[in-house]
Amino acid sequence: MRPEIQVLVRFIKEQTFYDYERKVWLAKENKDIAASSLQSAFDSEATYRKKAGKSHVGYVVNLAETCADNNPVQIVTDYQVEPNSTSDVKMADESLTELQETTSVKDVYVDGGYYSSDLIKKAEGLENQTPLHGYDGAKCHVGSTALQCL
Repeated sequence: MRPEIQVLVRFIKEQTFYDYERKVWLAKENKDIAASSLQSAFDSEATYRKKAGKSHVGYVVNLAETCADNNPVQIVTDYQVEPNSTSDVKMADESLTELQETTSVKDVYVDGGYYSSDLIKKAEGLENQTPLHGYDGAKCHVGSTALQCL
């Protein structure tokens, strides 16, 4: 099947349904369309995400960078590009071990979107016990709330 036909077939399957009574194809309600559904005819891997009340189509990027005052320059030490429907916590979980193995990281500062008690337990259980901190510098503990880790 030609690629443009494949895109059309995928779009019809994911975003429409057939009304047998009226014998017509109808658009699905937004709530019935999966985040992984076709978002662009030009990029079949782009996904949909609603975060903090805003809609986003495409991909999500997670960056890790140095942030020490005594460094002459700050550099990006790790990056991830994932489908837009990938959670911040999942990306942080995947990169935490990598960062600890490939850098001399001692502390990780995250915002509330990266908070999960499982992630904090993982960070505390790593060989160097890499603690997670909120932006204000406070250490996130297993009993912390997401707001305490902003």
